[in-house]
Amino acid sequence: LGGYRFERNFALLFGIQYGLSPLLLTSPGIVLGAYYDPIVVGFELVDSNILSALDDLRKDGIGDVRITNTSVYAKVFIAEGFYVAGTSEQRRLELYDRGYIKYGQSVLVNGKYEPAQAYYDMTIETSAYTVGVGFQRISENMFTSFDFLRWTIPSEQSYSIKSKYNNNTSDTNFMKNLEEEQNGRRDRWYSSMQLPAAMVFTVGFAF
Repeated sequence: LGGYRFERNFALLFGIQYGLSPLLLTSPGIVLGAYYDPIVVGFELVDSNILSALDDLRKDGIGDVRITNTSVYAKVFIAEGFYVAGTSEQRRLELYDRGYIKYGQSVLVNGKYEPAQAYYDMTIETSAYTVGVGFQRISENMFTSFDFLRWTIPSEQSYSIKSKYNNNTSDTNFMKNLEEEQNGRRDRWYSSMQLPAAMVFTVGFAF
């Protein structure tokens, strides 16, 4: 039973999402939706503390991190099974225990010489919209959808830093270099959080 478009004109959807995206690659998403022909609206949640994949790869590649993304989405069918989609997203990246180390050097901290190293947590937030095209198939009890590409339109980005160790030395040169390192890390993640997503596949149940 069923086909490219559901035989009824209404269905509730629950699925799991995975694809080529900085957010989804190691953190599959949870998808909730409501289908009322010819529109699907719903909610997507990514949280690496709830659902994750490739944990060793993530830790080896970018260290201790929490990835979250909450989004609302809408799809409008333009042909049998094909749709255009848009989302409004709140992306958040929490990087823990980032370090800046100058081996063999020391700095003055509160009247004492300490190793020239500093550690901090960094949080990066990105508000963005995406637009994309895809294909969805719904049967009697299951559904699948495939976003070929989602273009990202960033709206606003911000970051914050929580100092943990040796972030208040009186050594101005060390602090300048630390700030440059933090800004470089921030800018790299700003760029990563703006990348488009491709081949986003969702599979789940239709009720």
